Amino acid sequence: MRNKLLTLHFILALCLATVISAAFLKLHPWVTSTLAALTLLVAALIFRSWMAYVNEVLLKSDNALNINQDNLNKTWLGNLDRLIQNQHLVEQKFELSAKLISNLSEVDKADSVEELFSEDPIGKALQDIKIKMRLLKEEDEKQAWIANGLAKFSSILRDKVEVKQYAQNIISYLVKYLNANQGGLYIEGKSEEGERYLELIACYAYGKRKFVEGKILEGQGVLGQCMLEKNLIFITDIPDSYVKITSGLGEATPRNIIVAPLVFNDVFCGAIEIASFQILKPHEVEFLKKICQDIASEVASLKNAQRTQQLLEESSKLTVELQAREEEMRQSMEELAATQDEMS
Repeated sequence: MRNKLLTLHFILALCLATVISAAFLKLHPWVTSTLAALTLLVAALIFRSWMAYVNEVLLKSDNALNINQDNLNKTWLGNLDRLIQNQHLVEQKFELSAKLISNLSEVDKADSVEELFSEDPIGKALQDIKIKMRLLKEEDEKQAWIANGLAKFSSILRDKVEVKQYAQNIISYLVKYLNANQGGLYIEGKSEEGERYLELIACYAYGKRKFVEGKILEGQGVLGQCMLEKNLIFITDIPDSYVKITSGLGEATPRNIIVAPLVFNDVFCGAIEIASFQILKPHEVEFLKKICQDIASEVASLKNAQRTQQLLEESSKLTVELQAREEEMRQSMEELAATQDEMS
């Protein structure tokens, strides 16, 4: 189209020069009239070509701006006005693009996409980038929350105090960090008959009923099932009779119960029970699983230490008994020797 317009303008200039030359040379009138008519025809072609060019540019502009092309004006002046409006829209889009790009690093800042940008590929791409960056930041914050919680919890695990106080520190920290409402720490034990059970050794905000039901047999209820399966149990449909969270204003059923096993080297050694009015988020459950691994390691270490202490006590008791028997045998031998001396 550009080459066509240049050619027509060249022909128009040539025709005008010819008409002027004919008038100056005073050629026959019909020659001058013919050249003038030809010049007007070329001017009309140029005007029509300009109209077509404006329409072509307008269509390309509408395509770029995603504007409906069904309402093209019949007059070229109307289309020219439309073209000027499109140019203004392009300038606005550049300004909005610059604004969105400058705010990409500020993922917390809410940017509403104006109607001008709602169907624009660049606007959509920038918004997608902003959303992905926000998701990345949220994921980083979740991982930082987990890492911070594990670091604080490590200091609690290193602070070795009396066993019940140690367990109380663990469950208190865990419930508070998860923003939960109740929690209990259960340790596996065995009866004299060899029957496995879970015993509540520390709790946070439990009522008296839970203390009465301090021992849970294998397979009994949710905790007993956790002993069998050694898997985390996540419950959101809580029976009214299961547990109540109480305060000075009354009591209510929690929305979420989580029972997490304490497993070390594939050996079950206890469980953590958490009750909350809020349903735990996936990253909070992930944190709980990692914490339970550390707790299981410590519980296994404590149980091994208790077993070692128990064996040492049994060994000491046997040693004392053997020494007592040796003393009895020595006395018996002395008495026997004395009796033999008397008889001889």
